[in-house]
Amino acid sequence: MMKFDDLLVAVGEFGPYQKRVYFLLCLPAILCGAQVLSAVFIMAIPDYRCKIPAFANDTFQIQSQTHADLANFSLPRASSTGIGGSTSQPAFSQCLVYTDVSRPAQGEGEDHGFSAEGLAKWRATASYNTTTTETGRKLNRPRETRQCDAWVYDRSEFDSTAITEFDVVCEDTIMRSICNSFMFAGALVGAVGMGVVADVCGRKRAIMLSLLAQFLTSLGVFLTPSFPVMIALKTLSGIATHSLFSVGATMGIELVGPNKRSFTGMVVEFFWAGGILMVLPIAFVSRNWRYTQMVICLLTVPLFALW
Repeated sequence: MMKFDDLLVAVGEFGPYQKRVYFLLCLPAILCGAQVLSAVFIMAIPDYRCKIPAFANDTFQIQSQTHADLANFSLPRASSTGIGGSTSQPAFSQCLVYTDVSRPAQGEGEDHGFSAEGLAKWRATASYNTTTTETGRKLNRPRETRQCDAWVYDRSEFDSTAITEFDVVCEDTIMRSICNSFMFAGALVGAVGMGVVADVCGRKRAIMLSLLAQFLTSLGVFLTPSFPVMIALKTLSGIATHSLFSVGATMGIELVGPNKRSFTGMVVEFFWAGGILMVLPIAFVSRNWRYTQMVICLLTVPLFALW
């Protein structure tokens, strides 16, 4: 009895029909590559520091000498060592503020501006223990610090990332690594588990199911209200992404003759790389993590029409 591979050799290992179908099978790899690299931009951590207490219009970039005085008055400096052990000018602390500077009685949203008059008004309303601080300075005692609960971010590269929107900084920075770890744990589940589903339900149904899951999880990430929810959705997205890639790549290899399978197995990776490269201009133009995620989500829609 003639085997299936022998039949493919007889009728053509990589004919026009196989090339067209193989091309369609490679297109989801673009989406998969884009989804994986998008985490680099969506969860980018820009430079940041603690927000000056009581100043609602504080910005990361120093706007004036008065603004600089406020920052020096409110925020400790982080230690910094230059090349060869030389000490360079340290940046402001990212996680600490002085305890003798707190919010004024009028509330956190009070905004006095960065003028000299604003500085005087802020010092008059802020909880600033002058006697203790001045005594501390005379005795050469360091001012006490506490963890800050608000931050300002450098927005020269990104208008917004998930990190800046949900304030996943300081002791919460590990949540970013947890999110990536869970996403790739989901990828492992998807790569292994969807193979079983494809054998039971069929390759095409498995691809359509993966595309639907990819769309829904991407849309969920775009609409996510908190970072823990985002971790859960990125885990499901990892399952969908690698399910889609593994089923599509396997179906493409099965479609061609034995002498062309190494070639088709390599070509699909170029589509994956193309998806990675495609994220760069998207993130550069949008500079907002939700817009970047939405564009990647919408890339799924044409693939439904093709299949």
